[in-house]
Amino acid sequence: WILDEIGKDKPITTGFVINNGRIERVRVLIFRESRGWEVRHSFFTDQFDNAALDDEAQLDRTIDNISGATLSVRAVTKLARVALLLDQAINVTKE
Repeated sequence: WILDEIGKDKPITTGFVINNGRIERVRVLIFRESRGWEVRHSFFTDQFDNAALDDEAQLDRTIDNISGATLSVRAVTKLARVALLLDQAINVTKE
């Protein structure tokens, strides 16, 4: 899934690979904001590895914030959840 979400003012384009209802890989493809660029690095994106949705359709883990990048962290975390929800919806219709 390739999705966009506004960080503070501009879109952050992020790619997600979902396999069997779990995030396999996350990459920030295009970062347009002037701040919060740290979300592009693997020390942040690796937190999403193997994440899934819980019974309340929320991520099954807490994602650590990055000081000074709160809005970017929120945007990528939201997109992770959306990617999992979209993947879940597609797979339900296939069954």
